[in-house]
Amino acid sequence: MNTEEQTMTINSHSLKEHGVMNAVYPAQIRSGVLEIQRACEAFYSLPLEVKRLLPYQQFDAESGAGYEYKDNKNQPGISPSTRDFKENLHLKMKYLGWLREKAGASNEPVIVELVEAYASFMGHLAPWVSEIATAIEEQHGIPGLARDVLANQDLWVLRSLHYFGDRNADAELAKPHTDKCCFTPHLYENDSGLERLTYENAWVPMPVGEGETAIIPGMQLQNISDNELRATWHRVKANEHTAVAGRFSMVCFVTAANRPFIDSARAGRMQDLGVGSTYRLPLEEVRKLFKTSE
Repeated sequence: MNTEEQTMTINSHSLKEHGVMNAVYPAQIRSGVLEIQRACEAFYSLPLEVKRLLPYQQFDAESGAGYEYKDNKNQPGISPSTRDFKENLHLKMKYLGWLREKAGASNEPVIVELVEAYASFMGHLAPWVSEIATAIEEQHGIPGLARDVLANQDLWVLRSLHYFGDRNADAELAKPHTDKCCFTPHLYENDSGLERLTYENAWVPMPVGEGETAIIPGMQLQNISDNELRATWHRVKANEHTAVAGRFSMVCFVTAANRPFIDSARAGRMQDLGVGSTYRLPLEEVRKLFKTSE
């Protein structure tokens, strides 16, 4: 299927109306998602000391690459409902050489296979993401968006998350937040629990079907679109199954080159802005959250 045919099947108008759109996966993308997900789960099954041979390293002001383990169980005031207990992988093509170096030095075939599966998958993902950006560009009048998104592909972040069990059902696995990026395709969710906040301030399910992805705007796109496409607040809740067995998910944080990016030092964490606050934020206040120069 060529780009013109594919973009005709992607209707991004629901991004404005509901803060989310669903797009059907091309078969090659879906098989690639399942392959990289299998590689991530094989990695997560390794002993912790082995996983830490691919340590998270901060390379720039916004993000880094590698493996992170988080558990704040012993911090004051933390309960089973508020515990942050997860592990994740941040993978960025800009640092593929570093990832390969660490994988090779680990002498662990599972880590080597993970990094190579990631590199292969991103080669297939980029053209499809470009088609999504083209649909947004054409349907919302944002000239050059697809060009700038594709130009930044080495800085997109593929993030795999494994939320551990040992929780209470209905616990928040991921607190309400918006994403800083341009838009986020939710590529894989192995169970229910992903929710979005509507513009009417109600939490509703945001399912990711087996053959499709849910795509939400981030703060960069809210700024680029002059507040037409507002960054979607979302969270992850445990259910009776994932509270015990844990939960896997995968997203891709897609950013655009040649466009202002949020100033983390000024804006702070998205979780701390106030749930739903950016839905009502005037454009001049949105602009203040962004860097004034690249």
